[in-house]
Amino acid sequence: MTSESALVTREYLVVLFYWILLIVDGVLEAIWLRKQKGIGIARTLIFSLLTNLIGFSIGFFILFVSVGVTLALAWDGSMERLPFKGNEAGVLLVVVVLLLPTLLMLIKRVGLLFFKTSNRAAWLFSLVSSLLFWIVPLVITIGVGWLISRIS
Repeated sequence: MTSESALVTREYLVVLFYWILLIVDGVLEAIWLRKQKGIGIARTLIFSLLTNLIGFSIGFFILFVSVGVTLALAWDGSMERLPFKGNEAGVLLVVVVLLLPTLLMLIKRVGLLFFKTSNRAAWLFSLVSSLLFWIVPLVITIGVGWLISRIS
């Protein structure tokens, strides 16, 4: 039997691992962008980490507000009068999950204008890097968290 503090420590380690993966994802994106564009590593690193930070911050704010509105509607009892027949939380989750990578893609695309990149490859880079930023660290972290829970 494990202690409560050991369980909490494992949870913090999984969260720390997720943040480390987000930073590594940004550094790898910067390295790839440097190789493709021939721009200095400092500029690409600032671009990558700054756009990821802006996208993550705005995305967290949107998620926070949407959960807050959902809770307010649930406490108020107004959710019963909405047209989704009790599936508001699911609809909201789908909208937020689709909105966050799209928002990050648009932020990255605007950021790429500073590198004077205005073609189809810029849109493709923005889309792929945004999806990788949200999906890869999350999937790896869920897998590591699952392994840690199975080991103990």
